[in-house]
Parts: sequence; C-alpha cells; structure tokens
Amino acid sequence: MGTRGVQCVRVCFIVLNIVVSLFACAGLGLGIWLQIHTTATARFLLQYATISVAELMIAVGCIGILICIMGCCGSWALSKILLMLYFLAVLVIFLAEIGLAIYFLIFRDTMTDNFRYEQKLGIRTNYLPHSTLSKIWDAVQEDFGCCGMDSPADWHYIAAWPELAIAPDSCCIPEARRMPNCGKSLDFRSIYPRGCFEVIRDFVTRNMYIFAIAAVALALIQLLGLIFSMVLFCARREVQDDKLIIVATKEEPDFVEVREVREIRRDIEQGPPVVIRPAYVETNL
Repeated sequence: MGTRGVQCVRVCFIVLNIVVSLFACAGLGLGIWLQIHTTATARFLLQYATISVAELMIAVGCIGILICIMGCCGSWALSKILLMLYFLAVLVIFLAEIGLAIYFLIFRDTMTDNFRYEQKLGIRTNYLPHSTLSKIWDAVQEDFGCCGMDSPADWHYIAAWPELAIAPDSCCIPEARRMPNCGKSLDFRSIYPRGCFEVIRDFVTRNMYIFAIAAVALALIQLLGLIFSMVLFCARREVQDDKLIIVATKEEPDFVEVREVREIRRDIEQGPPVVIRPAYVETNL
C-alpha cells in the first residue's frame, strides 16, 4: 500500500473513531441520567438491575471514549503500541459481545422468568398510588394497551389495596377511561385483557429487524476498526520505507544522493556499506 493509501486509511479510521466516540458520549450521558434518576426506574425494572445497567452504560461510555482517543492518536502518530492496544481492546469487546449473546440465548428462558417474577413482586409489594412506580406503570399500560405483567389479576389484592380485586385506571380501555375510578368496576370488559409482558414481547418481535440492523451495524463498525488498525499497524514500516534520507557510500564519501529507506536496506544487504547522515534526514510525509 502506497503513502496515499495509508493516508486514506488513516483519515477513515479517525472519522470512524470520532463517530463512535459521539455514540459513546451519548451512552455515557444516558447512563449518568439513569444513575441520577434511578429511583424513578428502580421499581419498574429490577432495582439492582437498573443500577447495574446505569453503571454499565457509564463504564462502556468511558471505555469507548478512551478506546476512540487511543485509536485516533495511534492513527495520527502511526504508533504501533497504540494501534495494537486498540486492536486488542476492540477484539476483547467483540468477543465479549458474542459471549453475552450466546449466554442470553442459552439462559433466555430463565432470565425471562426471573424478570417477570420480579416485576409481579414489585407490583404486589412496592406499588403505591401517585408514586413514581404508578406513573411508570400507567404510562406503559396506556401506551401498549395492556394490564399487569401477565394479566389484570396481577393487580388484585396487592399491598396498596389488600382487600380489593381492582386495577389501576390506566388498565381501562379508552372508552371506559372517561368514567372516574373505572379500574374499580367489576365489569372486566372495560379492562385490557392482555398482560404487558405479552404485548411488549409481541412489539419487540415485530420490530426485531431494527435490533438486528443495530447489531449488524455495531459488528461492522467493530470489524472495520479491527481491519483499519491492523492495516495501519502493518503499513507503518512501509510508510517508514517511503522516507527520504541523504546518504553517501564509503567508496565515494563526497558524493551524496537522496534515497528511500527501502533502497538503503537493500543496499546494506547486497552492496557496500552505506553511511547515513542523520543531520540531513528529510521526509515526504
């Protein structure tokens, strides 16, 4: 690869890392927001899981920014150390993502069951009217047209109303929602019959192509990073070989000429010794 080819790869590599760093900054900001507002979401998702997700996003954002900075610096300076560290870091992340995907596929049913159990337990023990949890559940049930985690029965006899088999008003269909306290009605025809888990699962299934496109795009970005970093790592010597140096031979010390490094290496191996004058080193980069 010539000097122009290497320069093109360097520019593409830097642009790629800048774009990725912007997404990493967005993920970092979202993680910080989740960490600050963890009380608003901890009861809807698993409390320990919400905190873990926020901390994970912060960690991933910071690591992503550091890796992108390392890649840009390595590309700009053609540092073999930085380029190799970048390659190894992206490779480890790529393999870890594959491992997590395999883990999720293997233990998907167990994770799903645990999630459903924790949400139903949260409804039964932590739900209070006009609380943050109630606002989240109201928004989910109204937006997706569902009631409870598995069915409207999830709201019966919870800690907030231990003697009543009722549901929040957000479980009511739009026509019945005009009536006050529609969730307390014994007419279950006014209540959404499907649980939110089933509705959201169907929604995710219908939009699975979006997640597939996002996963493929992420994999392609990481593969491009691996390829570009290795190309620059291997091309560094070639770029060094393009440097122009003023040299003279011992046979004719007064005669000097501008030679490429690759030619000097060949002459050292095949011809008479070469005297390199470092004071006159020049480069065409």
